[in-house]
Amino acid sequence: MRLAVGWAIAASASLVGLWASFSMDLPTGAAIVCACGLALVVVTLGVSVRQKRLV
Repeated sequence: MRLAVGWAIAASASLVGLWASFSMDLPTGAAIVCACGLALVVVTLGVSVRQKRLV
């Protein structure tokens, strides 16, 4: 299950990076890397908040 969630998050971040690259005329690779980095931060914050609520 966790693997499928990871794939979904990565695929979504990649699509967001491609969209940002197309709409803002940015380099594709850099836009995808930034989108994946942003997704990492969002997921990390979400997990951190969730763990604090459970404790």
